[in-house]
Amino acid sequence: MAEINISDLDFNSIKANFIEYMSSQDEFNDYDFEGSALNILMDLLAYNTYQNSFYLNMVANEMFLDSTTTRESTVSIAKHLGYVPSSISASKAIVNLDVSTPLTEDVQNISIPQYTTFTTTQNNVNYDFLTIDQHTSNSYTDLNGKRTFHFTGIEIIEGTSYEFNYIVNINDTEQRFLIPATNVDTSLLTVNLATSYANPNEVFTYTKAENVVNLTGEDKVYFLQEVEQGKYEIYFGDGVLGKKLENGNLIMMKYVVTNGDVANNIGVNETASNRTFSLSSPIPYGNSTTGDVDVSVTSIASGGTSGAESIDSIKFKAPKVYERQERAVVVDDFSSLLQEKVNNIGAIKIWGGEDNIPAFYGKVFICIKPLDGLKLTDSEKNSIKTIIQKYRVVTISPEIVDPEFIYMGINSTVRYNPNLTPKTAGTLQTEISNSMINYGIDSLGKFDVDFRFSVFTTMIDDVEESIVSNSTNITLKKKIYPLFNGTGQTFSMSYYNAIEPGSFNSSEFKVYGDSKTYYISDDYNGKATLMTGDTVVNVNIGSINYGSGVIDLNPLNIETSEMEDSVDFTVVPLGSDVKGFNEQILLIEEADINISVIRDS
Repeated sequence: MAEINISDLDFNSIKANFIEYMSSQDEFNDYDFEGSALNILMDLLAYNTYQNSFYLNMVANEMFLDSTTTRESTVSIAKHLGYVPSSISASKAIVNLDVSTPLTEDVQNISIPQYTTFTTTQNNVNYDFLTIDQHTSNSYTDLNGKRTFHFTGIEIIEGTSYEFNYIVNINDTEQRFLIPATNVDTSLLTVNLATSYANPNEVFTYTKAENVVNLTGEDKVYFLQEVEQGKYEIYFGDGVLGKKLENGNLIMMKYVVTNGDVANNIGVNETASNRTFSLSSPIPYGNSTTGDVDVSVTSIASGGTSGAESIDSIKFKAPKVYERQERAVVVDDFSSLLQEKVNNIGAIKIWGGEDNIPAFYGKVFICIKPLDGLKLTDSEKNSIKTIIQKYRVVTISPEIVDPEFIYMGINSTVRYNPNLTPKTAGTLQTEISNSMINYGIDSLGKFDVDFRFSVFTTMIDDVEESIVSNSTNITLKKKIYPLFNGTGQTFSMSYYNAIEPGSFNSSEFKVYGDSKTYYISDDYNGKATLMTGDTVVNVNIGSINYGSGVIDLNPLNIETSEMEDSVDFTVVPLGSDVKGFNEQILLIEEADINISVIRDS
């Protein structure tokens, strides 16, 4: 007698197994399952079995982090590992403010309240930026009948602030404390608790619990979790881990709803005559308010992310957070900690002091390339240091360093057969340049990524079938930023790759007290030479280590540079491939590409 084979999940196989089983029964020997009403019943049974099998398979998939497909399941399993997915993050900018008051009123200080609003426009869309803290200044200058107060380094964030309150009802077992909005930047959430609605002045500030190791039953903390529809919920302690709520407590939440990364790069085109931000809410002083405010951008808006953390990111980070066990000891601990706590990370590289050049034992070096821009702001660095302080062990000292960018100069002569293409040399030149730029975006621009010469030149040949060959040379350029303040500076740079003797050269610059134009060259014997035109001014302005690519220059008092804000130093690598190392990131920019396209003779 046939048995029903339940191992097949294909509809036709399931139906065939049913028919085979039914045909083997005495009651159905003579039935034609293809030409009778039983065929419809077999379809129904097969469909039902197939759908149930598919449903159970999907249910099983949603029980394991590796195979989840829905956000709810992924978030729920990550919660068991102690991981809370990061929310959308607001774009931030740093501004300076000059606030003027009539001199006759003799104002001694001015405070900018929390959530003071500034407005701006980008691509015909209006955005609001807010101060997240109160700022006070008693620094002022008196001029032309006005007293102008100066505020420097004020951080403002893009978004709109809201408040929402709950009254605790311990008899309601289903009461939840949801933040009633999506697109909330949870890093800006503030939670205060009053003993009762009738006594709102007795207020306590609650902070987010980062770990439970040292919590007591009296600690005023809240916990955060992502729930349905992309919203977040706060909940409180049970009297053992965190202070327990009491009936009638008033929970007051302040939060910011943001547009995320769409406001990034606001302020990049600001000029003194065309300011980016304008004050939209007045600043009070005494019994008056001021409207005479100049807002200048010192750091363009950046750090905004497009939405809450993705499912793939949660799957990647959650196990690493669990593995870290709420402490930062080894390099991987610091990496998972910062990727969990910091949103504005485009790329991250962390290495121990023993791997540094030169070695610094007992240190861990942290290098982050932000999502927008080339380096973190001072405010972001200070925030990261605060995070690390909670988790590091005493014997390890973290140090945050900026990425070092090496700009690759590409000089390529490309030969093509005009009989194989209708395209002009100019069109091919544009396509090759675009391919080089895309290679830089896709294959470089990250830590620990090497430039492979053979791959790069093959990519050039593959741009168009008419390309016969290419002869390509590369250079490496580093930008050094002098202070331009009349102070002599020593400069040290490392290319982390062997370089060709005689290839080291700088862009032109001027020094204080001298009208001549200078540049630095290489004497082929490991010495940097200061030159003006063809004249040697100083035969030993520094040392060059061709094997390691390390260059140390003696003090220079640079006044101006042909590159405006930097002096560029260029070398030719000894080998074809270029390795990335520690904080070094390789970049290809359009300005550094030089292509000649010629007919193949």
